Amino acid sequence: MLYSWNVGDLVKIKNRDWDAIADTYSTGVITEVATKEIDNQQFMFPLVSVYDFKLKKVNRVYPSNLEILSPIK
Repeated sequence: MLYSWNVGDLVKIKNRDWDAIADTYSTGVITEVATKEIDNQQFMFPLVSVYDFKLKKVNRVYPSNLEILSPIK
């Protein structure tokens, strides 16, 4: 599913820990969508910066690991 990510969207984040038996989930809010080149590097896969409420920090996440809980309008 294609989705137009927006800053402020509330999302569920799927975290993969390869040592764990099951995936873990947390909640966060989108802080930035990487749509431009950074340091002359173009992204092969888009990245979304998400503030993770559980970890209390911003992580860059692939959109396939996100699920919209509440979109910002």
